[in-house]
Amino acid sequence: DRRFTPLLLRVTYKRRIFEVLLDSCLIAVAYYLSYVIRFDRDFPGHEALLVRSFPIVLACQLLSFFFAGMYRGVWRYFSVSDVTTYLRGLLLGTLTSVMTLVYVYRFEGYSRGVFLINLMALALLVVGSRVSFRLAADFVNRKSPTGRPVLVYGAGDGGTFVIRQL
Repeated sequence: DRRFTPLLLRVTYKRRIFEVLLDSCLIAVAYYLSYVIRFDRDFPGHEALLVRSFPIVLACQLLSFFFAGMYRGVWRYFSVSDVTTYLRGLLLGTLTSVMTLVYVYRFEGYSRGVFLINLMALALLVVGSRVSFRLAADFVNRKSPTGRPVLVYGAGDGGTFVIRQL
């Protein structure tokens, strides 16, 4: 129906903006934490590197997330196959960040350990955020049962498909 199309586009657009904003915050937290974890007490001496490189890292990560296809799915249907998409986006973002910093600043003063820690922290934060939304949706759906319990036995993939459609 044509009258629902503008509403659907508006809701989808707002959800994507939320996803990008959430990912931007997660990238910032992970990058800051990676510097704190790596340099601990020497962190104040490396703050300038963090501030100088953050816009590059943020842009590279967000663009990599987009090109890897992380913004195509719906979090409510997050599955194991989505994890490979996210890992691809995270690896691509880390590699492009490092390559861009090598090109722009010759990677002088930067630590490879920061980017390894950042990759792991960001993976935990991004996948954790998606899983948390999936778990919250499952919890809400279990609180309000709308049907009778049914046992489907011996149906294989076809039975799984039927259950999901119901």
